[in-house]
Amino acid sequence: RSSQQNPADDISSLDIVDYDIHLSDGKWKGLEALDVVERQIEARKAQIGAVDVAEIFSPPRFTAGAPHLGLNPGFAVDLQTGWDLDSEKDLKALDKLMKEQDPFLLTGSPRCDPFSVLRFLNKKRLSDPKHLEARERGVRHLRLCIEKYKERHKKGKYFLHEHPAQADSWDDEKMVELQRLVGPMCAWGMALSTHRQGHGLVYKPTKFVTKSREIAQILDRHCLNRRGGPVHRHVS
Repeated sequence: RSSQQNPADDISSLDIVDYDIHLSDGKWKGLEALDVVERQIEARKAQIGAVDVAEIFSPPRFTAGAPHLGLNPGFAVDLQTGWDLDSEKDLKALDKLMKEQDPFLLTGSPRCDPFSVLRFLNKKRLSDPKHLEARERGVRHLRLCIEKYKERHKKGKYFLHEHPAQADSWDDEKMVELQRLVGPMCAWGMALSTHRQGHGLVYKPTKFVTKSREIAQILDRHCLNRRGGPVHRHVS
């Protein structure tokens, strides 16, 4: 040992012995059975997907809350997380992620403004090139969601889609077959503070569509003002 070496690093005085572990036949069989169970668990994980929930056109919401429920979160693909699904490169990257993570539940919430009823208030704008471009992008994003939802369905897995109830995206021919459930966002505690109206819940009718009966039952909520209370105030 050199004079510069730390005494704590000197292991020459340690008496290291190789132990020959002997187990009975019964214990060896028990370990082998445990190994079989572990391999079965890993195979089952691969079958149902290593990721429990992933999101497209959404910043981390479901994935952020998943660990609190003991679930394994996957990707959250959104402009806020650095993704642009108008890019061919990012579309290919998403396809790769879908194959690698194979989420058990895929959620989607593409931009709703291209489908807003407000756009009909000024019909001159409907033929505006910028409006047409935004509408085309909105339809493209909606169809991308539907494509990914159908992939989940074919694999026996689940999807959940959310959009405002009045958006005409629900009339899209590819979306009509998926429609199932309607509910307002105030039932989920969506709130807003405004200078004139103060703080209150937002009565924003929204619509969900899902393959999962369990998710549908959980999401089947309604405004308590219309169901006997307790009454709460709404802000616009």
